[in-house]
Amino acid sequence: MAGQYWFPNMPIPEIMTALSEWGLSVSNEQLVRPSSDFVMSVYGACLEQVTSLSPNVLHEPVQNAFASLEDPNPVRSRVHPHCGVTLMVL
Repeated sequence: MAGQYWFPNMPIPEIMTALSEWGLSVSNEQLVRPSSDFVMSVYGACLEQVTSLSPNVLHEPVQNAFASLEDPNPVRSRVHPHCGVTLMVL
């Protein structure tokens, strides 16, 4: 089974209950078709549960770190010449 990836399968009602225990009220529709704002709110809740840090606390240090870079947007994309796949290059 080398090379296979497996992850736990949770039914949507179980996911809704787990997120509810973190204070997030979510709908079936949000889980089936998540928006970027919804994903960020779930990520923020996970971050806070695991580290006790809120995304708001991290905003300024992250912005300062970006500002200290010579190029604040170091990720570039380039199309691979042989296969045509777009690569992300730092």
